[in-house]
Amino acid sequence: MFIEVTSGTSATRRSERPRRIGGAMKRVDDETRHQVAEARLLALERDQASGAVDTFDAADDVWEPSDDSDATPSGNGSHRRRRSRKADATEQSVIGTKRERKTLEMILVEDRAEAEKNPNLVNTFEACEVGESRYPSAKICSVCLFLAKYQCARCGMLYCSKRCHDIHRETKCIKFAE
Repeated sequence: MFIEVTSGTSATRRSERPRRIGGAMKRVDDETRHQVAEARLLALERDQASGAVDTFDAADDVWEPSDDSDATPSGNGSHRRRRSRKADATEQSVIGTKRERKTLEMILVEDRAEAEKNPNLVNTFEACEVGESRYPSAKICSVCLFLAKYQCARCGMLYCSKRCHDIHRETKCIKFAE
């Protein structure tokens, strides 16, 4: 458990523990943290792109009271307007259509292409600028999104409790660096 270290004339005892956990708890430099953040963003983009087609059912969003419900206007219901056939046709064309999800990279490519076509266009994604906030950044737990009180000594990410620290250590802490 203890190791005797002799240096010169005096012998001192040191714990072996710092050497055992030293490799697992090494601190990471800013460059590695940046690489890990980029790898996480790419993984999120890949996860979103894998489910590229999403079905959209407009019938789920439309609320129509039935004739026998209490939600109809007062009276016998003769004042209700009938929907036109054109409205029914456009609604039917939306139901069951599939739309493609776009990744951020796809949106940026489309935006650049549109900016090249029209050089006078000022409202592009890359031209948007926002000044710095006058408020300090919120310190939010990387696991549960509550306010974070603690920071990981190894990677610098924030967490709020021992439970979140354990989850962070198992799933997020420098996982993408290795």
